Amino acid sequence: GKAIVIALINAGYRVSTFSRESSEFTRKMEENDRFFFAPADLSDGATVSAFLKSAEATFGLPYGLINCAAIAADGVFATMPEDKIRKLVSVNVEGTLLFTRLVVRRMLRSQGGAVILNISSISSLRGFRGMAAYAFTKGGLDAFTRALARELGERDIRVNCIAPGYYDTEMS
Repeated sequence: GKAIVIALINAGYRVSTFSRESSEFTRKMEENDRFFFAPADLSDGATVSAFLKSAEATFGLPYGLINCAAIAADGVFATMPEDKIRKLVSVNVEGTLLFTRLVVRRMLRSQGGAVILNISSISSLRGFRGMAAYAFTKGGLDAFTRALARELGERDIRVNCIAPGYYDTEMS
């Protein structure tokens, strides 16, 4: 997420973003007039709805959405605690679906088209030992992308997905 924010700001875009809590990076970026941050939890609909309203008040209707918020969990599926599985689904699937719906409603009101980019994972395509539950959530995101692209394409909203491999982040 951090690398995406930096690249978009450097390319001249205005960026609204959230995470469960602020960080040194977001506090530093708040000095930039093309950056908006507010804390929100993707598994808590009230906080993301409040974030979206504040972001819209700051920069107007959204042009783009990058769904890159996710949590990972690895371990043998048969012994994975149910609460860990539920949290994965809550954030990676349900939260992403519901937040995207809120953003799409706003995108449909604009006249200039829009873009949605979903960040999936190579885990959804290849399958890795100990990553079954995580791969399930990212595979759902892949299917969601294909269906939403067909649904929104005629409304001039492009929907794409990338599935990166492993790279150095706080999560991996």
